[in-house]
Amino acid sequence: MTSSTAFDVGSFIAGSIPFAMIGLATVVGGAAFFFGLNWYSRKSAYRELALLYTHSSAFWARWRGDRLWMAPYDELAAEAQRCEELVRSVGDKRLYIGLRRGPAKKQAQDLRAEFRRQIDREIATYQGMLVTLHSAMNYAVAQGKGPQLLPRRA
Repeated sequence: MTSSTAFDVGSFIAGSIPFAMIGLATVVGGAAFFFGLNWYSRKSAYRELALLYTHSSAFWARWRGDRLWMAPYDELAAEAQRCEELVRSVGDKRLYIGLRRGPAKKQAQDLRAEFRRQIDREIATYQGMLVTLHSAMNYAVAQGKGPQLLPRRA
């Protein structure tokens, strides 16, 4: 025997509202969490980049010109590591300009192209500094100021 029960729309709606509210709160909370995480990580990346720039500038101010060849090997190695990190970090920089239309679109494209050229110049600068640092490190090793290889035993 089959019994047909009447579907009560009112109790269905009353019962599903709490689930809908929980789902909505979960979606909004998750979006806020990931937005905050993205914002904080970008902020800390800028902080780290500023620290690298500061230490690198201090190094080059301390060991400018021909004095670089007298710098201790440890400082040269630390600056080489900073330059490598700067090359990686600078290459990851992004310029965000919202969607543009009409004449503003061409202006935004020109701005992006100029930003990319500036980034490429900055990367080339740090790669040049890195080559100079490696040469100074090799010179320091040749002068006996850097890490030395142990003599080989026959």
